[in-house]
Amino acid sequence: MSTKSPSIREKLQMLAEEPYRKFALKLLPGQERFLGVRIPHLRKMAQKIARKDWQNFLAHPVSEPYFEETLLRGLVLGYAPATWEERLPWLEKFIPEIDNWSVCDSFCATLKIARDEPEKVWSFLEKYLISNHPFECRFAVVMLLMYFLREDYLPHVFQRLETVRCQDYYAQMAVAWAVSLGYFAFPSATQDFLQKKTLPPTTRRKTIQKILESQRLSKTQKQKLRKWSQKIL
Repeated sequence: MSTKSPSIREKLQMLAEEPYRKFALKLLPGQERFLGVRIPHLRKMAQKIARKDWQNFLAHPVSEPYFEETLLRGLVLGYAPATWEERLPWLEKFIPEIDNWSVCDSFCATLKIARDEPEKVWSFLEKYLISNHPFECRFAVVMLLMYFLREDYLPHVFQRLETVRCQDYYAQMAVAWAVSLGYFAFPSATQDFLQKKTLPPTTRRKTIQKILESQRLSKTQKQKLRKWSQKIL
């Protein structure tokens, strides 16, 4: 007599850790449906699903998903052996499902097709950069900072960051994160950008704070940056 294979949710429940759930909930305010499965487990599961019938998996979302079920969908979409064109309709369905920074950032880190199709991905991100939906906007900004902070795209990245309209905390903190990373890769160009004062004052302050929190700068460099930052804050 054959036994029924456990469902995806049952597998997740078996991987859940209560201490981790309590810890993670502190980092994700507002998230209640959280099982407590560590992301490496989710990545392994997603890779396995992606090698099989990933489209069928994505076509059957569960109702009232747990955090892990939503993230799993994003990871499967990132790992899927698909062209950009094959992936596109699934992306447009999934992005509105993102409702927290953790799903957003982990999903972006997995969407490595951006390295192979930068022009197509850049064009796709345009509408999300001007979205007023916090996590649609954050998705686009995090994609920029992960895949487009390079010399040929840098002026365009800064230009797009200036046009971000969403003033939500998580969207603006993504902007600050992007500019702070730009500082370490292209310090002179980033200082010139900050001096324009086109970003909201709170975002500029958060950018400087994130730079100063880094261990990449010496005490002397941090002192110089603090003094310089007084001009833009």
